[in-house]
Amino acid sequence: MSKLNWSHYQEATKGSAPASLLMKALQHVPQTGQVLDIGAGGLRDSRFLLAQGFEVYAMDREPSFANLAFEIKNDAFEYVVCNVERFAFPKQRYVLVNAQYVLPYVRKEELPRVLIDVEQSLVPGGVFCGQLFGLRDAWKDQPTISAYPAAKIRELFRPFEDVDIDEKEFDRETAMGSPKHWHVYNMIAKTSTS
Repeated sequence: MSKLNWSHYQEATKGSAPASLLMKALQHVPQTGQVLDIGAGGLRDSRFLLAQGFEVYAMDREPSFANLAFEIKNDAFEYVVCNVERFAFPKQRYVLVNAQYVLPYVRKEELPRVLIDVEQSLVPGGVFCGQLFGLRDAWKDQPTISAYPAAKIRELFRPFEDVDIDEKEFDRETAMGSPKHWHVYNMIAKTSTS
């Protein structure tokens, strides 16, 4: 894996359809409300969520993200350029936290705290969706990537009441067109309703 040019990634994905895991997670979100879109990149999911009537707070760590976010003229949209590891998560604000392919970039020593913060930022019955890489992923040994065995993933998601973990392994190009072997755990996790 060469160093990824994130601004090129944002441009390559901004017109894409919303993430399929997000579409599945929305089936568990009972109402519109505030959504946190972590690692929003090209803002494909944010745009879709706004069109569905959600208020969206989008976050990405790349400075180029601000240029794309500035293009969205919608009173229900706010954004911040921030690394998820340094974000001050509010308590019980979001009906959904969307983190498409973000968690593999969170340092292993920070991920447990970030997941607790995510869980506490959700309203009762709120939903999280995102992924982690498994140990057979082609990028598992990269210094900026964290990969985990299935048992550790279940342990990390203990703060949530209901967790659906779907393990997938396949070969497919990245958004930038490079071939890659993927070992992915897709997660949809819900908080307690009380």
